[in-house]
Amino acid sequence: METMDIKDMIHFYEGLRSYRKFQQKKIPEEVLRGIIQCVRLAPSGSNRQNLRFVVVESDEKLKELKPLVNYAAALPKEVGTPKENEQPVAFIVIVKEPGTDMNLQMDAGISAEAIVTAAWSQGIGCVMMGNIQYKEIAKVLGVGEKDVVLAIAMGYPAIESHVVPIPEDGKTSYYLDNDGNYCVPKYSVEQLAKFI
Repeated sequence: METMDIKDMIHFYEGLRSYRKFQQKKIPEEVLRGIIQCVRLAPSGSNRQNLRFVVVESDEKLKELKPLVNYAAALPKEVGTPKENEQPVAFIVIVKEPGTDMNLQMDAGISAEAIVTAAWSQGIGCVMMGNIQYKEIAKVLGVGEKDVVLAIAMGYPAIESHVVPIPEDGKTSYYLDNDGNYCVPKYSVEQLAKFI
């Protein structure tokens, strides 16, 4: 297997942030299919593969879905919520097969990470969204009302997002810089890990 230099991987993850403001440029369907191909190949607890993925890309369904998600709880709504010309151009909604709960949280986390990583490899920003109207989204998608797990908003970023050190007050909340770009405080390796 060919390996990637760890420095390149670190650089890749520095840009892999949550994005909430997007260019109004459609994502090609072959790219969306490629992202689903990546998540299809991702690990699954006991290889049960109990999750399914609804790719929302049509203007009609996007119009129905956009009012059912909430953005950026750490920021004031007027700056944290995308304006009309900053809206996501696609969503991937993770749903579970009815009656299957085993490994659900673990598998949803693995799948979401696979989606956003594959998307970012194509220059597409994402934000994982749990603060959503599950019941109403289920109606839009035509799935069971208890089967919606997570929504991922997607698009080519219209802003930048930067990793910054944890400030002296220890707060981890993201914030906007003077240019309206995201600053995301992250702990250092020394703060996070113990090597023994």
